[in-house]
Amino acid sequence: NPAPFFSEQSCAPPCWETLTPGTSTTDDVLHVLSDLPDVVPASVSATTPYMHGGHQVSTVNWCLNPPSPQTCGYTVLFDDTLVGIAFSPEGNTTFASAVQELGPPDHVAFEQAMWQAICSVSLEWDDIAISATASLRNSCPSGVAPATGLAVSPLLRVETLYYAAPDALHPFDTGPVIRPWTGFAEGPRAYS
Repeated sequence: NPAPFFSEQSCAPPCWETLTPGTSTTDDVLHVLSDLPDVVPASVSATTPYMHGGHQVSTVNWCLNPPSPQTCGYTVLFDDTLVGIAFSPEGNTTFASAVQELGPPDHVAFEQAMWQAICSVSLEWDDIAISATASLRNSCPSGVAPATGLAVSPLLRVETLYYAAPDALHPFDTGPVIRPWTGFAEGPRAYS
């Protein structure tokens, strides 16, 4: 079985199932996914590469048994080199459990989706190139503008875990508002 979020496996995050951001290639991704018995073979698909910021970008998508949105993932490749692995962690992984396993993050990033009225909130660990993301299901809080750090609820459920190559937590440079981690908050200051 593929190793779930925070489990013991053959390599340490940001490596997953021997796939290592910064070194693995498209062929490596396809080979590893084809060898994992819980990957649904018909779900593995590579996108047609396109140009972005001077890089040829492609993704490889997959789902695990049983097929559901909670068990799917994708990889992002720039110029045939893996820069990130994204997947939904199993169960009810919260920001609190992510911090318990990984320690305090370096940053909190807020990003408003242009096509939807939702705000993504990510806890980011720079030294291990991992981010854990949740959606607020509404617009980003107006308090994002201050330079002071922002506190979020520990109860936010992690929807996407992203393992990145070094210095590649934001491969598309979409401009999230990044603030220092100030810890969790409850009540009026907690964004949830």
